[in-house]
Amino acid sequence: FDRGDFRYATPTLTVQRLRFVNGYCKDADGGCAILQKNGGTTIVIDSSFENNIGPTIGQDVAGGALWTIGGGDTTIVRSVFRDNKCSNGGGIGILGSGLYIYNSHFQNNQATGNGGNPGLGGNGGAISFDGRGRINSICGTRFTSNQGNKFGGAFFRVSYNGNETNNFDSVLVDSNVIPIDSNGLAGGLYIQGGSASIRNSIIANNSAGGAGGLFLADEKSVTLIGVNFYENQAYTGLGAAVYCSNPVSGSFTGLTVANNYAGAFGAAFASCGTTVTLSSSVIANNTVGNPWPANACTSTMTHGTNVVQSPMNKQSPASGTDSPCTNGPVTMTNSVSISLDKTTWKIQATGAQVGYVGPNIVPGL
Repeated sequence: FDRGDFRYATPTLTVQRLRFVNGYCKDADGGCAILQKNGGTTIVIDSSFENNIGPTIGQDVAGGALWTIGGGDTTIVRSVFRDNKCSNGGGIGILGSGLYIYNSHFQNNQATGNGGNPGLGGNGGAISFDGRGRINSICGTRFTSNQGNKFGGAFFRVSYNGNETNNFDSVLVDSNVIPIDSNGLAGGLYIQGGSASIRNSIIANNSAGGAGGLFLADEKSVTLIGVNFYENQAYTGLGAAVYCSNPVSGSFTGLTVANNYAGAFGAAFASCGTTVTLSSSVIANNTVGNPWPANACTSTMTHGTNVVQSPMNKQSPASGTDSPCTNGPVTMTNSVSISLDKTTWKIQATGAQVGYVGPNIVPGL
């Protein structure tokens, strides 16, 4: 039988209940376990990818375990990506494909490049996603202890035409990092362009030079509902929890932003201005290395309702009242205490009512 071309224009690859271990493709461009090209569709179910090692550095190389290029979609269900490495996207690299992930776990993956793009990579410790007009949707998934070397310790996404969507629901982003000497951003999630929605999620214990938890840039619509930002760190910069690189527009509702540390100032929110509406949120006990400017929020957001901010005053040795995070009436108090149970990932609060206590089922497998 002669089809004239042995390749399908849009091939579909499905793998189920398989392990992909110790793949090595340092002399290629990534995808040491699976490389899907020419617009193909990839479906991964109940599988694991461990210790797959791609090129150490390179600008447009990605996906220590899996790299998909061109149209089509990549769907991951109940799978594990652990200890994979590549210049970008230690676990997964996406270039021009759609991405859908459900009930999976990304742990100890590393983007080993440096300098970002342009540069020699280092973006997206677990996942690097580059492409126009494609959907990213991640639900019930855990990102733990992944490392990037420039942008996005766990996840990195850049978009182009403003129509791309990024949806995160019930995700746990915990203890991901950009090393201090990399001078990078977004220990947790880096999202640039298009629109973003994050719901019912925890972003905690992530670290980077700035934007320890979440970095947003050029976002025409951002929706955060029921997100807890806890103990994220910006080593020397701003926005330990959230950094908005203008223009960013949208609404933040039901957030708990507590115990984050910024080496400069603006430990809770940096540069999130009046194009963002903040409602029904608790901002508590965020600390800074430079207490004289605004401690919690560098800019004033538009006021919704029921915003609690604690403490009232700047931390010592500075004095005076800290700048309010919204331009409407904020409940300023000194009596709020927030803690996070790192087994159940539920918030315990005194002195304020939080919008999102935590998950009924811990994200992951």
